[in-house]
Amino acid sequence: MRLRRLCAVKKSGKCAVDESVRSDYAAAGEKREWLEIALLEAIKMHGTGREVYSRVKEKEVHGKWMTEERMKTSGEYSLPSIRSIISYCQRFPSALVRQWKYDPSVPEFFVEDETTTCLRLSDITNEMATTDMGVLT
Repeated sequence: MRLRRLCAVKKSGKCAVDESVRSDYAAAGEKREWLEIALLEAIKMHGTGREVYSRVKEKEVHGKWMTEERMKTSGEYSLPSIRSIISYCQRFPSALVRQWKYDPSVPEFFVEDETTTCLRLSDITNEMATTDMGVLT
């Protein structure tokens, strides 16, 4: 059942696997059996719980290091926003606060510009790429 869902083309025209895997599934017979074996091996190795999905997504955060004074003079941030940014950064000082290189007594805070989520290939697709019709090489 899972393999059929993975190989099906969605209404949007997207498919979770590449064309060669879809054609192997459509050919049925021995090729489909190898795909089913590879899928079972991948499920055994990686599991089926939600923890698998958290490994597939990666967050990418873009931002810049700014002092409090620089935030005020840039005009991009209101005073309440600046206070919120500083208090948030101070909750995670090892990652979001550093010393300003021109004056080490002045803290610099990491201010996010944008956050994007990147999706890597699923573990199952990676598993299929490293196999020859489901047989580990």
